[in-house]
This record gives sequence, C-alpha cells and structure tokens, in this order.
Amino acid sequence: MRTLIIGDIHGRLNSLAGLLEISSYDPKKDRLICIGDYIDTGKQSYQVVDLLIRLNEASGGSNVYLMGNHDKVFLDILEYDMEVIRDRRAVEEMHWEWFSMGGAETYNSYITQSDQDIIRHRDLFYKKLKYYHEEDDKLYVHAGYDYNMTIEESYKDDADNLLWDRHLYMSAINDNRDDSVTKKFGGYDKIYIGHTPTLLYGDTTPRYRANVINVDQGCKINGTLTAWVDETDTWFQFINDKNIK
Repeated sequence: MRTLIIGDIHGRLNSLAGLLEISSYDPKKDRLICIGDYIDTGKQSYQVVDLLIRLNEASGGSNVYLMGNHDKVFLDILEYDMEVIRDRRAVEEMHWEWFSMGGAETYNSYITQSDQDIIRHRDLFYKKLKYYHEEDDKLYVHAGYDYNMTIEESYKDDADNLLWDRHLYMSAINDNRDDSVTKKFGGYDKIYIGHTPTLLYGDTTPRYRANVINVDQGCKINGTLTAWVDETDTWFQFINDKNIK
C-alpha cells in the first residue's frame, strides 16, 4: 500500500482528478492523507469534497483528511441552521473576509445543493477533519505548529495555530537551503505540511526543508497539485493538464 500525501486542493476538481489519474491511485491499494484546504477559490468545492467522501468509502475508511484554515471557516458556517446558510446576505455579512478570499465560490457551489447533501457533507466530512495526525515518527498538519512544544501541547494551547502557522516552514527554509535533512524539528522523521505555497519561495516542486515537506505548490494560484509518496520519497504533480512523475 502506498501513502499519497496531497496538498491544498482549493476547489479544483480537475487538478485532483488529474493527479489521481497520473499517480494510478487505487483506493483498494493506496491510502490518501490530504493536508487540508479542500475548498475556496476554485469553483467546484462541493464536487471535490463529494469525491473525497466517495474515495474514503471505497478505501474502507483508511484515508486521513486534515483540517485547513479555509475548511474551518466553512465548518463554522455549516453549523448554522439551514435557513441562515441559505441567506446569502447574512452569511456574507458575518464572514465577509472569507467571502472575499475565495469563499464566494465555495458558497456558490454548495447553495445549489439540497439541504440533505449539505448536511451530509458537514457530518461525513467537515466535522471529521483532524487538526493533526501522527504515525510512525511522522507528523501531518495543515500549516505548522509551535515546535518548542509537543504537537499535543501546541494544539491545546492554540488549536487555530495548526491551521495558520508559517513559522515552522520559514524556520525550515532558513535552516536548510538544500535537500539534506540536517535538522529535525520536533524530533520527527518527517513533518508534512501545506498552507504556504512553496512557489512563493522559489520551489515549484516539493522538497525536503530540514525534515519538513511542504506539499502545497500553489493549486490555489495556478492549479498545480502534488502527491508525495511517503514510502519512496517520490512525487506526482498535475500542472494545468500536464503531469510530472
């Protein structure tokens, strides 16, 4: 079984479907660990989440889906009564910043769905997202954490920091400017993150920065989506109808 770690998708169904195809993903043989931010900016957030729900069902529930900062805002909205959710003006007034940062596209993709399907997504997907995941000396978290604490302590101190932190990635860049693993933040063998598009810092492909691997290569910006294969430290990347293996 391969473990494919997938970066921020941001409502781009074509990128997700293309990445699964070029990686020859098989839900019976492979497992997905998605790093969060499934929605916003792209126009098919509902369709992305629906596909991820179906893939998890096909895999027997073996996939791991992490919470991103965009997902958390939308989960808060989904906790309202459906009457409020369907009042666009009310939602936009209460969450104007989210609306202006790509949330409008997510709202548009959901509001045409039935109440039952919206509630189904809330209960089967958004409410089950994890703030972090640990296994085999590896940490998976959307953005980062205060590595001067344990991940448990950082979560208890400020759970939202795991959705927004950029200090871990900046520290990893500053301490390691090549692919060598010379420092281990938090003592982990690997830390997988997303949230901060690496192309903003000169990396169009995923790579080690200390023991940190950032799998967000900018899908929100240009549709580039990456899947890192944990067992082999290789990767697949979908780039605007092209692909790299």
